[in-house]
Amino acid sequence: MIVDSGEFDRCAVRRFYERFGGMKLDPAKHKLYIDKLVKVYSDSGKKMKPFIKWILSQPRFRKGH
Repeated sequence: MIVDSGEFDRCAVRRFYERFGGMKLDPAKHKLYIDKLVKVYSDSGKKMKPFIKWILSQPRFRKGH
């Protein structure tokens, strides 16, 4: 039920973004960005390695924000 609702994906991308992107995402404040992260994660076949590479290639990460 949790996996089907998409909550697992949202939680996973938030945790990986916090770990590799360096910022904790608040679901209320960053909903649109989390939705974008879930789409990127889903488009990569739900594989973490391409998702993490995407996070590390973002201008936000490269600028240190």
